[in-house]
Amino acid sequence: DRVTGDLVLADVGQTAWEEIDFAPASAGRGPGWNYGWRCYEGNVAYATSSTTPCGSCTAPGCSFTFPAHVYNHTLGRCSVTGGYVYRGCQIPDLQGTYFFADYCGNQIYTGRFTGGTLTQLADRTVELDPPGPLAIASIASFGEDAGGELYLCDLAGGEVFKIVAQTSVA
Repeated sequence: DRVTGDLVLADVGQTAWEEIDFAPASAGRGPGWNYGWRCYEGNVAYATSSTTPCGSCTAPGCSFTFPAHVYNHTLGRCSVTGGYVYRGCQIPDLQGTYFFADYCGNQIYTGRFTGGTLTQLADRTVELDPPGPLAIASIASFGEDAGGELYLCDLAGGEVFKIVAQTSVA
């Protein structure tokens, strides 16, 4: 987050869960934090007999930092595509909102970080659908320009789309 210095990580899961990790600048952005892989996939035990840097998943003193948000593979979802916290000027209502997507499901979501948790989740897929025959699919990446405006990259058609305010229809 270019304003707060917080670090947001979209972490593709193994078989069933996608996660978004949050490391606040006030906590040093997570140096040495253990996000739980292989012991956990998201918040769910995965391979609890694994060897980890602290010994094992159950070693005394082996602490994990759990995700700010997780979602499963329902609705055709399979792979989180991380984004940015919006800090542009063109959509003031979305200042401080984190954008992310799912590659397989083609959904675009937003939320706000509150106390290390992603809250106020909203599915923005329909409102960000471009007009005319274009469609957003296979979202592979987000980008941010010098002014904090956001873009997303679509592998299905090879397009780059700018996220803009919805225009009102008279």
